Amino acid sequence: MLRAYLDDSGSDDSDVLAIGGGISWPDKWGAFEHELRSFLTTHSLDMLHMCELKWDGENDDGPIVRGAFSLVHQYVECYVGCSVRAADPALERYHDAGLACVEAVIDLVEERWPDEQVEIVFEQTKGLTGRW
Repeated sequence: MLRAYLDDSGSDDSDVLAIGGGISWPDKWGAFEHELRSFLTTHSLDMLHMCELKWDGENDDGPIVRGAFSLVHQYVECYVGCSVRAADPALERYHDAGLACVEAVIDLVEERWPDEQVEIVFEQTKGLTGRW
């Protein structure tokens, strides 16, 4: 069974929902979490939020970003992203724009790994917090 970790982007008053994340095997996620803790400690960080990093030339966090991407690439099998307009009439059958993104992740797994299931783990995603 694969595991997808997903998170949303945007604000509650936005009419667009974007969800992104990665898909990999549970043992690879475990190794990634171990390596990530070490990486964060090395760089004196509690978490890695891209929006908090500086790219202004004076306080360039480029080495941190490159190191983080390198780490992710070692352990993540596939990246996913989905954005939908919450008010799109085509989404009525989902009752929630986030569910449209969930279906996109499931479709990707079925296409790429037809004999596997996927556990979907959300990080505070508009009404979808938890594991599916």
